[in-house]
Amino acid sequence: MECTRDEDPEVPRTACFVLAAAPAHAQEASDSLASCLVDTDEVVRVEAAARLALRDDPRGDDILRGLDATNEDSPPPLAALRRVPAPPRLLRTLW
Repeated sequence: MECTRDEDPEVPRTACFVLAAAPAHAQEASDSLASCLVDTDEVVRVEAAARLALRDDPRGDDILRGLDATNEDSPPPLAALRRVPAPPRLLRTLW
């Protein structure tokens, strides 16, 4: 869980990916993902929001709804979701 607070952005990104696989009843995993929603790195925030959605946790829904590729410094929309197929709940959140 402390990996989500690492200063190297790749570490929390990977931690978010791994935390999404925690058992559904593991509230600590969801809480750690939620803590990443305020990370300074946009990709970490999107990754955390996507992983929360995969856990059927709505805390990252606002971030997912706000994805927009109009800022050329931002990662492409849904970049954090490339590694897994999007479940219907996540698609409903995005569109």
